[in-house]
Amino acid sequence: MRLSGLIRPSTLVMNSFFFICSCSPQQTFGTPNTVPEPKRDVLTKNTSANGWAPTRSRSNGRYVIRDSSEISISNDTLHSSLIQTITILAMTVATMGDSFTLDAKVESLSTLPVTNSQIVKNSTALFSPLEFYGVYQKSGQLSTLTQSSATGCLGGLDPVAARIQEVSITNPAKRIRVGDKWTDTVSVTTCRGRTPLFQQTIRDYELLELLNSQGREFAKIRRTGATTLTSPPRESKNEMNASGSGTSSAMLLIERGSSSLISSDGKSYSTLTVNTSRGSYPFTQNVITHIELK
Repeated sequence: MRLSGLIRPSTLVMNSFFFICSCSPQQTFGTPNTVPEPKRDVLTKNTSANGWAPTRSRSNGRYVIRDSSEISISNDTLHSSLIQTITILAMTVATMGDSFTLDAKVESLSTLPVTNSQIVKNSTALFSPLEFYGVYQKSGQLSTLTQSSATGCLGGLDPVAARIQEVSITNPAKRIRVGDKWTDTVSVTTCRGRTPLFQQTIRDYELLELLNSQGREFAKIRRTGATTLTSPPRESKNEMNASGSGTSSAMLLIERGSSSLISSDGKSYSTLTVNTSRGSYPFTQNVITHIELK
């Protein structure tokens, strides 16, 4: 089975696991070409720090998310697709009593296929800038995530909105020191056309280093995740559903004063089986992601 023959109907479900696949190749929105390449600050280890008591606080900024993804039908290396994606996500976090409000917007998005020109010819989907909202608890846990525009399924979000989880971190409710570990669980339902897809990820954190740079304090954290992905059973032969799983790992640089993500370098691997009236199709996906606050 050729991947190009499946890419339009099947990726409506498949691509919600990692958002970058939900973008059709060779789309450009906004002005992503103006985004500068990342710059690295010089970080020094803070050996005198007496741990860190993390807590969420107000902040604002624009994240540039750069992805490189390889998608293929399982066991079919001859029909894989390589896609590079840039997403610009702006967000503002403001104080609201003991919690914080989130106002976010995807300002621009672009994807560029590296191989498989036939998929480009089949790509006609459009994307409009998207605004969405949520609430951060004092711990940094994100809840009540909603978007301003209508979605294609009941209770679901556009997959691009779900990427806010990648720049969000849940803090432990205690002072932590290098070597300490903690866990959170994040869940979200996204829409693949009219099909809702439920994603739950258990994420493990470990504080690796406390760092300083130009008078600012940072923390280096390792985050790994294990994800399950499910959709409701098909009520008719013409509907689609999917199930899958995945793993991820990333190195995070966090500003300690606000618990805001400064940068992240990560990778992920997922498998997903899409069930349609034409049969079942197993997909695999490998993604390398760099996120940077501008």
